[in-house]
Amino acid sequence: MNKKVNDKKFQLSFKGLGIYIAVLALISLILNFVISISTIKSGSMEPTLMTGDIVIGNRLAYVTSSPKRGDIIFFHFNDQVYCKRIIGVAGDNIIFRDGYVYINGNRLDESSYLDEDLETNCTDTFTVPDNCVFVLGDYRENSYDSRFFDTPYLSEDVIISKAVIDISRILAERFLLHRKKFPMQ
Repeated sequence: MNKKVNDKKFQLSFKGLGIYIAVLALISLILNFVISISTIKSGSMEPTLMTGDIVIGNRLAYVTSSPKRGDIIFFHFNDQVYCKRIIGVAGDNIIFRDGYVYINGNRLDESSYLDEDLETNCTDTFTVPDNCVFVLGDYRENSYDSRFFDTPYLSEDVIISKAVIDISRILAERFLLHRKKFPMQ
């Protein structure tokens, strides 16, 4: 009788271990192939994303579609992970003039994520090659971005994920913490 009880306990613990391993494998697959979880390490995306914010990214966002202007992305650059906003996509002609960004001759409307008095200090012109993007930080005065990269264009291959959920913003709103509100889009 005692042996049967021990065998039953062993079977239950072995089954529990199997479930535990399956759950860990599923979490690992999701984190490696479906989502990314990143912490914002600098103020270059303020006020949209604040230093220390925890953001979930969609690794599958560009499997069936191309990156779009306005998307916030995580990407590999110089052995680090950066977070910036896509300003230009393949074929775009980007001109910085009078503190503003012009895309293909039209002034870029950045009112949904930038303070209106913020100006972009740059006078260069860029034409984005195929399969590449041009990125800027929202806090232009404190951002190391395409304007300063040795090669200003990022290959779409270095994109890790598209930022989709700012967990910190959700928690701040839930607990009524004060934050300036700019949407991630």
